[in-house]
Amino acid sequence: MGPWDEPLRGRQAIRARFARAIARQEQVQFGHELLAVTPDGRGVARWWVSLHIPADGTVEEDEGIFLVTVEDEGLCTEFRE
Repeated sequence: MGPWDEPLRGRQAIRARFARAIARQEQVQFGHELLAVTPDGRGVARWWVSLHIPADGTVEEDEGIFLVTVEDEGLCTEFRE
């Protein structure tokens, strides 16, 4: 997944992509901080992760921003990272 890849669409595509990604990871440490929520269902959060990739013995550390839109029933309608 990268900024120039086609967006994932639908629950099944999202689940499959994340299942492939986490299958090669160990010792995952994840954190997040909620930065803002608007009355119309939009939110912004900062995230960070550290994980070990046993196949090549590396430790990967990343961080970024989540932009989320949630509908009235609580379902996510848009998710950007």
